[in-house]
Amino acid sequence: MADKIKQVIDKINNDQEFKDKIFSLESAEEVQAVLKEEGFDLTVDEILQARDAFVKEVEQGELSDESLEDVAGGGDCYGVRLSW
Repeated sequence: MADKIKQVIDKINNDQEFKDKIFSLESAEEVQAVLKEEGFDLTVDEILQARDAFVKEVEQGELSDESLEDVAGGGDCYGVRLSW
């Protein structure tokens, strides 16, 4: 699971068009559909964990592998608003 989330975060960080598309969506289900088109097979829970991991990365800089594993518990958005 953590590897899939890291792959999504890496794509968001390295592909501005993908990032814009993902952040324009309103729900985790919409994000799930776009991710599936891109070859990522994530559950809604994993998508929400990816969102939380991305927010954590934005707040703290690069996300360590250990921190990525901690994402499984979820968390708030640290003041960053994401629709999904």
